[in-house]
Amino acid sequence: MAPKTEKQGGKTKYTSKELSTLTKVLNENFHFDTPKGIINAKSKKTISITFKPQLRFDFDINLVCVARERMDKDVQANIMSTQNYVENVIEKSFITVQAKGDYPLLRFEDVRNDQESIANLWERFNMTKMNKDLLNPLNDSEKVFNNSDQTNQSLDELIRNLTVFNWDFGKIPIKYGSKPRKVTLTIKNIGGVQANW
Repeated sequence: MAPKTEKQGGKTKYTSKELSTLTKVLNENFHFDTPKGIINAKSKKTISITFKPQLRFDFDINLVCVARERMDKDVQANIMSTQNYVENVIEKSFITVQAKGDYPLLRFEDVRNDQESIANLWERFNMTKMNKDLLNPLNDSEKVFNNSDQTNQSLDELIRNLTVFNWDFGKIPIKYGSKPRKVTLTIKNIGGVQANW
């Protein structure tokens, strides 16, 4: 991983906490089909990188290729017997990766019913609280739910830790009989990515 670049232009080392957080973010958002391996002499290898953003962020990072040159066992044994041998780790090259993590950002714009006031329905349906929650980054439980095709958890396990909002439709007077109460909600996508459902 490339050294941290300060705003003033200098380069410094990451603290252990910064390195841990950065490693976690990279592992969650980038997938390498071959993160490490062996390349034979006079050969080349193609490595695929898949970007699957889990947070809204503009990535601009340097990915460094760190290599160790493996010597023949006889040559290595001969060198180690004659002098103190230390295996060197060499930064062979690096690539700059720029990617933009974005996702649909939804907001409830309106709620209506032909019998109840908008203000009353807005409070009953927890609209303000829901809109605030929709603006928050995905938590771990929501990430697991979004990637449910990669887990063996049951539906109950997947939704157990998700935030639940109660929608109160109110009481329907008996005089209306079995007539249902229809409530219309308007949702707007204010994010930068198309939303499908």
